[in-house]
Amino acid sequence: MKNRNTFTLIMLVLVLLGCNSTSNKKETMANQLAAVEKDDNYICKTVKKTGSNFNTRRCMTKEAYEKSKKQARDAMDELDRSWNTGNNVGF
Repeated sequence: MKNRNTFTLIMLVLVLLGCNSTSNKKETMANQLAAVEKDDNYICKTVKKTGSNFNTRRCMTKEAYEKSKKQARDAMDELDRSWNTGNNVGF
């Protein structure tokens, strides 16, 4: 009986410590996000994930943002070219 109570007490302490570290991580991430949003080298946007009711705040450097926009534009241009030339196998 004594071993069982000791085990239960240890598990309770571990669970409480785990919850505490999660809240510290959330606070740290919130502080980092606030610092990044003030920086002029970053672009932050709220993104809604498909199939979810939760929004996510995403920040990236201006260079990374422009690079991702160019990659998306190039992918759409390539898709448009392949569609117009008849290389759309399976459709």
